[in-house]
Amino acid sequence: MTVCVIPISLQLSALTGLQSLQLMTDSTLGPSAMPGLVFRASLKTIFLYLKVEVDILCLVPEGLQELWIECDIEGSAEGPNSLLSHLARFQHLTELVVQPPHPPNWPLAGPAYSALTASTNLASLYVNDCGLPRGVWPFVFPPLQRLPHLTCLSFYAVVDARDVAPSSAWDAADVCALVRCCPNLIEIPHIGLQLGSHVSELHKLMALTSLQVLYGDGSLEAVRESVKGLATITQLQSLTLGAEFRVGDLLPLTSLTALTSLTRNSYYPGHMEPNKSDLRTQVKLQTCPSSCCMTCLHPLSNNKTRAIGRSWRLSLLVTASIKQLQKKHPSEPRTY
Repeated sequence: MTVCVIPISLQLSALTGLQSLQLMTDSTLGPSAMPGLVFRASLKTIFLYLKVEVDILCLVPEGLQELWIECDIEGSAEGPNSLLSHLARFQHLTELVVQPPHPPNWPLAGPAYSALTASTNLASLYVNDCGLPRGVWPFVFPPLQRLPHLTCLSFYAVVDARDVAPSSAWDAADVCALVRCCPNLIEIPHIGLQLGSHVSELHKLMALTSLQVLYGDGSLEAVRESVKGLATITQLQSLTLGAEFRVGDLLPLTSLTALTSLTRNSYYPGHMEPNKSDLRTQVKLQTCPSSCCMTCLHPLSNNKTRAIGRSWRLSLLVTASIKQLQKKHPSEPRTY
């Protein structure tokens, strides 16, 4: 009996109505392994995992609408440069997810990064675990670019130890550029900001209801300014903050009367598990039932009148909690 093995490239080329494709392999898979492959214009969604090379995108038609990249970007010949050059071709993308298993070695910030927002049709953009370089945001959100359909945006970098604000953390000018470029954002699952009041610019995003902010270490005054800035985003319904904020820091947030969920993570995003100091903080909070309210609040209220009353009650609870904690632990220094 003769067994005829049909190359995968010919098998895929025969699927003339193919609309969605997922490629996952433990061994390197690139365009050279699939000679003669032609993806049809019907292909609208593609997922790349593990050791699939991003150079395979050269075979994908420009009408692609959804692209998920969870493969090793460094596995391609040109690495991140290759990815950015391919992304610039896809002007019809509505969803882009770039979440490699390991942060690649990105080139210095420059115009090539405009490829991340090349499609004005984008509705959701996730660029996570990538460690983008310093100064990249003016190129990702250039002055003349507008993304009117973008409603969900996430930029998150895994970093070491307590440094949860990487070199690519957003400063005041970056936040202004984001607001100008993406006026209809509804959800920001992750964003790394420098400490300061410039987060208040997000109050101009009238549709924004969900926000998770990651900050790094800073002075007590910088933390207070950040909270004051957050307190101006009164349209928020869900807010998540990191362990750099203590219970007493959050008192100004009682002005956010639309909140239905307020979460203070008890660990730093750079860690999968809380470190020892975070665990001590968590234990101290649990010793006082009223202060546990600040760890996760569900809900405050959607009714404005009742929300104001609950905000006052929350303020009193937190104040009482701080006084009790000071009595229990009067000598422990405050660190940031």
